[in-house]
Amino acid sequence: MPMVAGSVSISGGGVASGTGFAKQMYDDLEAGTDFQGISGGALAVAKNQLATLANAAATLITHVQSNSAVTTIDDGSAGAIPWAGGGTGTVA
Repeated sequence: MPMVAGSVSISGGGVASGTGFAKQMYDDLEAGTDFQGISGGALAVAKNQLATLANAAATLITHVQSNSAVTTIDDGSAGAIPWAGGGTGTVA
């Protein structure tokens, strides 16, 4: 499965929509956040702050994809998988 940074946004009604890592992170943050006692505009601000955090963290996925180097080593052990390829590739 490829890594997808994605993004998340909050509708005027306070509903999160999005894709990828950002949406998953938002969902996890929201599930762990106690919004009790927060309503109206303050709730919208709080949810937007979580979305901003999730979107910022998702930029790390793009960074990893652009800057990672993967090395395989066939050490001859039973679990090693020989690599017949060469050159460079991308992390997906």
